[in-house]
Amino acid sequence: MRWISVRGLSDMQVIHVLADKYMLHPLAIEDVLTGKQRPKVDDYPGSGEHPGRLLVVAQTIRQSEQHLTSKQLSFFLRRNTLFTFQDSLQDVFEPVRRRIESQRSRLRTNDVSFLLYALPDCLVQTHGWL
Repeated sequence: MRWISVRGLSDMQVIHVLADKYMLHPLAIEDVLTGKQRPKVDDYPGSGEHPGRLLVVAQTIRQSEQHLTSKQLSFFLRRNTLFTFQDSLQDVFEPVRRRIESQRSRLRTNDVSFLLYALPDCLVQTHGWL
């Protein structure tokens, strides 16, 4: 299992290199970079040498003082790899990273789809985000 986490979306060269190397669909990359997509799940079926991919776009909402803040998180799921893209440099997934370091963590014994489940769950449990 591999988790590639991209924090900050300003380095277009890195994003395009990842997209080319891992064959991430150009329309999906556009959705990641737009930043204001509706929450959605898109299935990009595999064909030939191109593996199937799943794109999940989520919006987090957080209340701070008197206003609501919204941020987009995007997840690409491949057979053994999960990509996360967040526009902020802040590491909102640090609690999950700490869990992965534990030898007894279920995250170490499950497949990458369990990681996809654990990351949004972390946002709700740890940060109180919706």
